[in-house]
Amino acid sequence: MGGYPALMIRPPESPLEQVARVEQLKSAVQGQQLQGLQIQQAQQQLADQKALTQAMIGWDGKNPGDLPMLVLKSGGSGNAAMAAQQHILGLQKTAGEIAKDDAVTQQDRTKTLLEQNDQARGRLESIIGLKDPAEKQAQWDKVVIEKYSCLMFLFRMEYLH
Repeated sequence: MGGYPALMIRPPESPLEQVARVEQLKSAVQGQQLQGLQIQQAQQQLADQKALTQAMIGWDGKNPGDLPMLVLKSGGSGNAAMAAQQHILGLQKTAGEIAKDDAVTQQDRTKTLLEQNDQARGRLESIIGLKDPAEKQAQWDKVVIEKYSCLMFLFRMEYLH
């Protein structure tokens, strides 16, 4: 380039422009550092997924409590092992709640059956206590017909459909 060399000299930047450039450089460096951390996190997640898969392959299926240690032995992080432990605890809690609900349901069914049996026993005792043999037989026939018709209905529902 031809011309006057004195005109080609740039004037010094103002202090504000210098500060702005420094801040831009800092921001760019921080962005690169953040990207590096994100890459490391993604790599760790992949390693943890691989370790969990390896742990599941090596697990004998008996004790779920073995899985966190197997995750660690397969190269997973402590966070992955703790996540596995928390998941297992959640499953155990859910299983416990289901068992509790089942027990309550069974207890309610048992109570209902006991009440029905008490009613039936009371009805039979009232028939046994009748003095008139004809009335006793009529009441007995009524009970047998009610129970028999209920059984026949259930039989028809079960075997005819």
